Amino acid sequence: MLNGNNSSLQGSIKGRVISNEYVPLKDATVMITGNSPAHNDIALLTDSDGFYQLDDLDPGLYSILISKKKYNPQIKNVNVYANKESELNFILK
Repeated sequence: MLNGNNSSLQGSIKGRVISNEYVPLKDATVMITGNSPAHNDIALLTDSDGFYQLDDLDPGLYSILISKKKYNPQIKNVNVYANKESELNFILK
């Protein structure tokens, strides 16, 4: 758990990062950034199939930055809701 709040009031973001050739991108950096609620600058890497999941997030609007060497970084916004899983996928060029 990323913070001490009640997890039943929190949500998550999951998704997949692939290249524009539809190849899963392993070890792409997934980072919460900008003015996202209380979790600024938390990062993780995608798994071998390009999947990621950010858990225990307070409800609100999050900015997610995806980057990987040799690809153009990308930022997207997504809303997180209590007890919900939001899906956010990326195609990097």
